[in-house]
Amino acid sequence: MGGFSLFSCSCATAQVEQPGEPPGETPSTLPSVSNLADLPSFSSKNSFDLNIASELSKSETSEVIFIRERSASRRSRSLRRAEFHCFLAHDWGYDAHGRDNHQRVCALKAAVEANGVSCWIDAEQLDGDLNFQMTQGIEKSAVVCVFITSRYIQKVQGLGECGLDDNCKTEFDYALLRKGVGGLLAVVMEEPLLDTSTWEGVVGAKLGSAMYVDLTGDVDSKKWAHGVKQLVRLVKPRLEALLDDDDVSSSRFSAPSPFNPKLARIPPEVGALPEFVLERKDVYAALKTKVLHESHTLVTSSRLPHPVAYKPSTVATGLGGVGKTTLALSIVNDTDIRAKFEKICWVSLGHEPNIPILQGILYRQLTGQTMPDEGLRDVHIASELLQTAANSVTTLLVLDDVWDAKHLAPLNFLSDRQATSRSALLVTSRMRSILPKAAEVECGTLSNESSLKLLLELGGQGHLLDNPPAAALEAVELCKKLPLALGVAGGLISELPDTWEDDLIPLLREMAQGTDGVSVHQMVDAALAILPDNVRLSIEHLFILFAVFPEDAIVNVQTVDVLAPILPGMREKDTHSLRLHVRQAAKHLVRINLLRGSVGSGLQVHDLVRECMIERAEKVGAFQGEGGELLEGGLVALQRRVLDTLLQTASADVNAIEWCSPFLRWHMKQATSPGKAHKDELAMRALTHADSTIRCEAASGMGFEVIYAEAKECVKMGERMAAAQLMYALMGTTHPMTGRVAKEAWEVLQSMEETAKTRELETAVLSSLLVMLNSEHAMGSPQFQRYVQRLEQLSQLQHDASSGMEPLIAAFVKGFLDFMGKEGIAAYITEPTVETVDTSLTIVESLHSTLVSISGCSSLKTEKALCLSYRNMISTFMPRHHTAARFDPDALLGVRGAVLLEAMALYDFTAMNTTLKSMVFQTNWFMSGVPGLSLLLFWGDLSGLQTAYAQALRSHQAVLKMCLDNSDSAERYSYESYCSLACICEALLLVDDRCRLGTLLNESLLGQAAKDEKTLQAISKIFEGPFGTWRTESGYRHGSMQSLSYVLRGLVALAEPNTEESRAALVKWLPAPVELTRIAVYDCAFRGHSFGSSHPSLICARLYGEILGYWDTTLQVINSVLEVESHNALLRTEAYRLAGTAYDMIGSRKAAYNAAQNALKEAARARYAWLEMLAIREMLRYCDAQDSVSIRSQLAAVEERISATKQEVQACLGDLDDP
Repeated sequence: MGGFSLFSCSCATAQVEQPGEPPGETPSTLPSVSNLADLPSFSSKNSFDLNIASELSKSETSEVIFIRERSASRRSRSLRRAEFHCFLAHDWGYDAHGRDNHQRVCALKAAVEANGVSCWIDAEQLDGDLNFQMTQGIEKSAVVCVFITSRYIQKVQGLGECGLDDNCKTEFDYALLRKGVGGLLAVVMEEPLLDTSTWEGVVGAKLGSAMYVDLTGDVDSKKWAHGVKQLVRLVKPRLEALLDDDDVSSSRFSAPSPFNPKLARIPPEVGALPEFVLERKDVYAALKTKVLHESHTLVTSSRLPHPVAYKPSTVATGLGGVGKTTLALSIVNDTDIRAKFEKICWVSLGHEPNIPILQGILYRQLTGQTMPDEGLRDVHIASELLQTAANSVTTLLVLDDVWDAKHLAPLNFLSDRQATSRSALLVTSRMRSILPKAAEVECGTLSNESSLKLLLELGGQGHLLDNPPAAALEAVELCKKLPLALGVAGGLISELPDTWEDDLIPLLREMAQGTDGVSVHQMVDAALAILPDNVRLSIEHLFILFAVFPEDAIVNVQTVDVLAPILPGMREKDTHSLRLHVRQAAKHLVRINLLRGSVGSGLQVHDLVRECMIERAEKVGAFQGEGGELLEGGLVALQRRVLDTLLQTASADVNAIEWCSPFLRWHMKQATSPGKAHKDELAMRALTHADSTIRCEAASGMGFEVIYAEAKECVKMGERMAAAQLMYALMGTTHPMTGRVAKEAWEVLQSMEETAKTRELETAVLSSLLVMLNSEHAMGSPQFQRYVQRLEQLSQLQHDASSGMEPLIAAFVKGFLDFMGKEGIAAYITEPTVETVDTSLTIVESLHSTLVSISGCSSLKTEKALCLSYRNMISTFMPRHHTAARFDPDALLGVRGAVLLEAMALYDFTAMNTTLKSMVFQTNWFMSGVPGLSLLLFWGDLSGLQTAYAQALRSHQAVLKMCLDNSDSAERYSYESYCSLACICEALLLVDDRCRLGTLLNESLLGQAAKDEKTLQAISKIFEGPFGTWRTESGYRHGSMQSLSYVLRGLVALAEPNTEESRAALVKWLPAPVELTRIAVYDCAFRGHSFGSSHPSLICARLYGEILGYWDTTLQVINSVLEVESHNALLRTEAYRLAGTAYDMIGSRKAAYNAAQNALKEAARARYAWLEMLAIREMLRYCDAQDSVSIRSQLAAVEERISATKQEVQACLGDLDDP
């Protein structure tokens, strides 16, 4: 913290900006990097021109000078100058089938260019500097198509013959850095790789869950032609959207951000568009015009007179199967529509919609948050909350497949006053006049021309359109020109490519049997009947299996993988063969139009086709014959078999829970009877499952009120164990009464005769009750102490009787709560002393021993990683025990942090997050980056910090994406967000890397919370429940949302450019010194956790001096921090270091030197080698010339303890500042 601060990325061009002068070109947002697969080393001074630095040192101004990277939006600039549609990234070798991969890619290039898609390929463009040309090709392309082969996957991992210097690796890494995952499109070239779970390394990590194009067929095959068509459809609109932002109509189905960040996001509840979308110009124009509120005359089959007056509501009506949902899908994918609205909300209702769940989905689509508690209790309140949330947002609300007008009112949140905001409602329904005041667009049957085009194109016979055969004309009539029936008929043609003209019509005539046409049910029967004999039964079985999923569900193929073993003949297959079979069968069903979507993006069923599935399932049952034959039993029997399989899989493989849980609540509802769960062995297996996610989904499926009522009835009947088990299942739900239910469950267990089984359940109940946010007790209260004492007793009893994991977990929870009490975080008792700090260290040592024992009881990778993360958290996140005389970081965390390095090597967000969020305190500590802070403080390990930062960033990016996609909620990550401020953000401040700090803020909930009140409230949930609600009569408390907001705003202020505008904004919110003093004294969490530079009082004090120049105010606040806190060495060290900067800035070098000396003493007593080095470097800056030699000797001694090399330290901190 010297006289001026310098920060930039090593790859950036610096910009100099001085307060008081007009700002130069500055980015409008914080730096954004979507992927940091190969992070450059930490650096804040080595990347700017030394001549600039020299000039800066000569500057006469006493103001603080900042250097800011100019390329915060490099990726968007790269996209803006795109010249090609796609860069073709591929391996030149032979694929697994012996085919020349480069020749196949060149053939693809010729095919797509014939369809207007321009390509960059290294066969033509490489000349001179290969790396330069390659990177330019990526820069100039809107999309990077990655051609997936086994060799390519190996080469990208650096495992090919060229090792890390492989061109495939170079271009893949660069493409990720510049385009992000969203700018890459996977193209699969080998049949076995259609199973994306086989993609290893970074290719699988980044692209394994994304949509792909199937080009596994030979160049002259129909599969190849289909893949070419799909690639053109996906890629072509992207460049057009970039080249002409004003003419978005030219690219109706362009991809979402980052290619056009102005477009509204499409929610995940919106299904995929079919492979072939038929242009229905009149009907589509009518719908689009009404949704956009345009008033010019239309040529359409709409039933309204023209010209059209503005109406905020539009209903697309028509028979089942006429394509209403497909039209609605086209509307929300239209870039004109997405550019018009800020938000798109979509839910599908069906016959029996669950209104509260649909209201919750809409609320998350609108706000990114879960529905507030009061909305969960009352649908009318939920409707009001939806209307309030939508008032300031221009929204397109789509209610698909509405069957009853009464379902519209609680879901239609667009009030009359929103007409001026130009929001719009689009409803699809078979019922006319379902919304009386709405404009109606009749979606009738197709014209002859359109029907023929749909039939023949889907049948692969598009070349016959100019002179259609008689068979096609008659087929159109027999299908009644309904798109759904024609689609299935097209699938029939594709199955009979050589004989369809002879075979199709007799088949359709036979089914029609003298009626005016063929029904959808008959078409489905025919489509399954004409399948080849060798695959028909297995495909039909998979078709029936889809009957178990809810209406309008989008089903991931991995979920189908889990259930496939219940199908006849599948039990004997190995995992790879089973997955391949599932994908082949699913693709076959998609090809004959009995399923929609794709294996890559999710599979969906039309409700008319689903009726056929259910009809067959009612006859088939659960596939449970001894020889694999089909047995009768009905859909309920099949649902019970599905539920049983999901529970077995979840018990056997914790990593499979993600694919077991999506529709578990639906399966539970369909497979069980209300009020009879305690008598149903299968239901109780679900409700008492070891995994909290499974328990929660099962309980939600049966319904909170239903299970609670049954539990109460069980108490009356004396079946108290069943009652307690049912209540325990409810404790994992989001219902606002879970805290009360948990208390009742404990009281029921207390009333029972004590057995091993009751003790085990009571331990689980208490372990959850103590950390629940709505448990209706404050930490430290008499009731809380009663819970803790009982948990301690149970832990000891179980430890004496068992060597299993449960008593160890109970002991850990109890010990951890004791630790928080001793650290002054659980409740304020008195100021810490040498004795209490030593006691805290004793508890830490005991907790480490317990965690080692827990880890030894498990063979699961995730549980071992969890134990290691808790060892790290208790050792660093609450740091007062670092000042104990016998504290030894090497003893607790391994020599030079070996425990931390092992933990990071195990961690994988995708594989572990769901499980980590369901265990013990339900927190993913890796997100906080606490390993990085530990490695930096104790050992100066910059490489370890870099790894921890990368893991934390990727985790935060994933969580932000889930919250924006409404698949998760911000409040579930309140602990992780808070801890990230004290860990990874603190570490970034200690290396003065504001570039990475800005990136983390911009791509996480932290940055969202800094600018959005609702997100701030969500991540402030940590200040609720037993951890955060306590407050003493004298004013001591855990913390507050307001204090948290000061940290967030302060970090943003440090990361953003220092401009006149930013300084004016800072003055508006920066709290007064007296408020910062109050926070320093009374907010115990910020004092007791690892907040140093990031402490709200210190970060605001820094802004007073560094940005506004009020260094006397800085010193005033620092003094209050130092007066009140005596044992948080991290906080005290950073306070003294900031004081040194302040004194130096006001010209008092002697005082600055003394402050640096005090910082060194504080850092040394906590063994913070990195901070010792920083303090000594600052002493060297402030000292008299004659003292520099001895100080350099001190520095050399400390540097011997630092893991980072001198070159790494110099790159990070710059050259020493001699006096």
